Amino acid sequence: MKDQLIGIRIQFDAKTGEVKVAAADIAKLGRAVDKTGKEMRDADRATQGWFARFKGAHPVAAHLAKYASWAAGMTLFGRAVGGAARHIVSMGLASERWASKLGAARGSTTLAGRDIAFLREQTDRLGLSFSDNIDAFANFAAAAKGTALEGKGARDVWLGVAEAAAVMRLSVDDTRGVMTALEQMLSKGVVSAEELRGQLGERLAGAFAAAAAAMGTNTEGLGEMLQRGEILATDLLPKLSRELSNRFAPGLDEATTSAQAGFNRL
Repeated sequence: MKDQLIGIRIQFDAKTGEVKVAAADIAKLGRAVDKTGKEMRDADRATQGWFARFKGAHPVAAHLAKYASWAAGMTLFGRAVGGAARHIVSMGLASERWASKLGAARGSTTLAGRDIAFLREQTDRLGLSFSDNIDAFANFAAAAKGTALEGKGARDVWLGVAEAAAVMRLSVDDTRGVMTALEQMLSKGVVSAEELRGQLGERLAGAFAAAAAAMGTNTEGLGEMLQRGEILATDLLPKLSRELSNRFAPGLDEATTSAQAGFNRL
């Protein structure tokens, strides 16, 4: 088995705080580990065969047989390292995609880096999955570009929804569906009853009543306003986000403590 030295390049972006690992180097590591694992498996089979033939003929062979599992154990280790290397490559490529999407939405890699840092901090606090939320957040940020919600406004809206999702323990699909509904509202400009009562309300219980309260009316009054096309997304969404935060604040500590006691998800 020939020794092989592999270098891995790690780049730190001082502006965005992002750490990048060269995917080509990790891929090379994964291939090397796979090759090493195969060589280990071949050696293990040869060793086991040798012991099987000679352990009865020589006492030393019988004594050494108990160490034959070392090669098998190292093979499993090699597979684990190879799998980890491939996972790092996958996450590295995903991080570049997220940074590119947010960079386009924000018009700046520095601002995109701040958004990513914000999202990672808040998903950790709420016990939510960063990787399950970043795409929906990036899409919403892109829809908010050029509107009154660009930048901090988009983060605030996402945070109100995320806190409600944490307290209500919404599934990943339902949380993503809520953000998609908000994204569609923002893209269209004017909020429709179908999006608010249907797409949003079906996934986030009480959302329609919360929206009515946010607009200073009741559900009947909100329905009439929606029919007349009077509600702008840029007006409703920040108010709805604050209303959700207020409504779910009492259960937030318990929800986040319970989530964080489980495990940290990527």
